[in-house]
This record gives sequence, structure tokens and C-alpha cells, in this order.
Amino acid sequence: MSLSLGPFITCFLCTNILCIILHYLIYKKKIFFDKSLRFIFWIIGIILLRMVLPFNFPFTYTSYSDNILPKIVDFIYYKLQHGKIMILDIGLIIWGIGSIFQIIIMIRSNIRLRRYVKNHVISMENPIAEEIIDIVQNELLFEKIEVAVLPEFVSPAIIGIKQPILIISEKYCFSRQELKLVCEHEINHYIKGDLILMAIINIVSCIQWWNPVIHFLKEELILALELSNDFQIIENQSDAEKIEYAELILKIAKEKEYFKTIDRSFVTCFVGKNKTNLKTRIDYILKKNKKKKSVVYIINILMISVMLLSVFWVPEATHPIDPDKQENSIEMSPQNTYFLKKREGYQIFVNNKLWGEVKEIPDGLENIPIRKSVRH
Repeated sequence: MSLSLGPFITCFLCTNILCIILHYLIYKKKIFFDKSLRFIFWIIGIILLRMVLPFNFPFTYTSYSDNILPKIVDFIYYKLQHGKIMILDIGLIIWGIGSIFQIIIMIRSNIRLRRYVKNHVISMENPIAEEIIDIVQNELLFEKIEVAVLPEFVSPAIIGIKQPILIISEKYCFSRQELKLVCEHEINHYIKGDLILMAIINIVSCIQWWNPVIHFLKEELILALELSNDFQIIENQSDAEKIEYAELILKIAKEKEYFKTIDRSFVTCFVGKNKTNLKTRIDYILKKNKKKKSVVYIINILMISVMLLSVFWVPEATHPIDPDKQENSIEMSPQNTYFLKKREGYQIFVNNKLWGEVKEIPDGLENIPIRKSVRH
């Protein structure tokens, strides 16, 4: 594996495509993310993981640019201070410091929230916990969960990738039916693995803190996950029940307080802080949105194509050979070149003639065959 500009360009291109697709599905097509479209969330997860590992893999196909990329490469590799430091070095230092700072804040927020919630986990004998556990185990058929009752007006939420904790505010007065809807919504997040996706997007947004596209993608992904859960709850509901569910969301949104620690944590909330997302959810719940199978197939194929593009393709810059130096240059290929393994490093043979020696195989020449020296 090797680090270069190519994978960064590939990841940037793919995240832009993801944002366009999600925005189109949510605001133009207005399609609920049901089971047939849940598949794309994990494709997004794979692409986000690719952004954490921006390397050229041995199986990656490279296409070369002769015009635009060489100018970008020349700029970022331009040396300042009499050749002591490059623009790339300055950028990487700023990026690294910013990423470490963001990751520290994220880890601190998760630890603080976990400790705070753990301190408010209530015993099963508590009337609130007893009713929630009864709903969860007997009606929703979910066994393993803890309940934390917080004194603040916070949105119901769920935390814990391994051991889930359902968060409820003691200030809300929920009916049993409302409590069931809240529990079902949050437990669905846990069962579907949405907390893992939230962890991935939070980590990537910390590493790519400078990239506005990632933060926009994060907001779109959170909304898509909420719409997916909303659909599962209202799928078999009557129009009157859908109105009651929408009223429950509005009820919580009006009274809840913003809990800053949750913003960077691996947690899903029943109602988030984004008012636009809230309006979109209500519109989806109250309107009858029809879905065409052809659109689903096209979207799934497009998402798979973007995922494959992010993993198997990278663009790289190429610089034309100076005509004055072309006479002394050679072309290396698996047909006319091989490495001869020595005790320390390799000898390079081109057309059966010794061309030079290297300690390690250079990037871009991994496909050249390696031979072992024979002792007589």
C-alpha cells in the first residue's frame, strides 16, 4: 500500500456523489428508506471507511492525468524556505493537529455521556423502568436493555453499541402507546446497526474536519436513518395513527433541550437539533409517497458502482518526459525488467543488463517480477 494524492481525490469525488444521491432521494424523489434501500447505508459505511484508509492498494487501477493533476501536485510539492519545507508538509501538519483535536473532543464527549447516563440507570423495580421493560420485552420482543432516566428535557435516545441503554427524560409524560413508539423507534436503530454507522461518520468527520462535504453528508445520513425508522413504524398504521406519531415527534421537539454532549457521541436521538430535518420527517409521515421499483434498482446499482469506484480506482498525476532527458530514459515493464533479490535490497535488470540497485521496491513497480540469486 502507498499513500498519494489519488485516493484523496477518489474519496472526495465519491462523497460528493453520495451527497447528491441522498439529497435527490430525500428532497426530489421523496422515497422512504425501507428494507429495499437499507442496503445503501452499509455501502455508505464502506465508502466512509475507505476515506479513513486513503491508500493505493495492490489491486487498485490507476488512471493518469497529464493536465490538471500535475499542476495540483506541483503546487502542493512546492518547496518553501530554500527547499526545507513543502506546502504539503504545512497542510499535513495543520490537518493532523486539527484531526487529533477533534478526535480528543469526540472521545471525551462519548466518555462523559456514557458516565452521565450510567449514573442515571434506574433499577428494574422503578415504575418507569418496569413499564419500559414490559413494553420492550413483551411487546417488542427485545431482551437486553437498560433504562436511564435523565432530569433534563432531552430527546429519547439510545446509546451503546454493545450494551444498549435507552435514555428517557423524567419530565415527559408519555402514554403507554407513546412510550411504545419511542422504544420501538430507538430499539430499531440498535437492531439495524445505526449506532455503528453513527460511530463511523463521526470518526470520519473528525478526521476530515476541514471538508464541508463530509459534514453535509453526516446531516443527510442522520435524516435518512430517521426516515428509515419512521417508515418501519408507520408502514402498517392508519392515517389517524400516523397523525398521532407526527404529533409525538412535535411534542418532544417543542419541549426538549439541546444536550451538547450528544452532538459528537455515538448515539441516535428520537428528535435531533436540525429543524429542517424535523419538517422533512413530518412531511414524509403525513404524505403518501409511492416508490417505483425501477428507481430502487437504479439507486442500488449506482451506489454499488460508487463503492467499487472508491475501492478500485484512483487518478494520479503524470509528468511528461523532458525531450532533453528522453534519450537517457528507459521504459520498465514486466516483459523487459526484473528485480534480483540480494542480502540487502534489490538489483534492477533491464533487458538483461544491470541498471541499478535499490533497498526497497519503488512505488508503481510492484508488478515487476522478483528473482532470487542462485549460489553455485
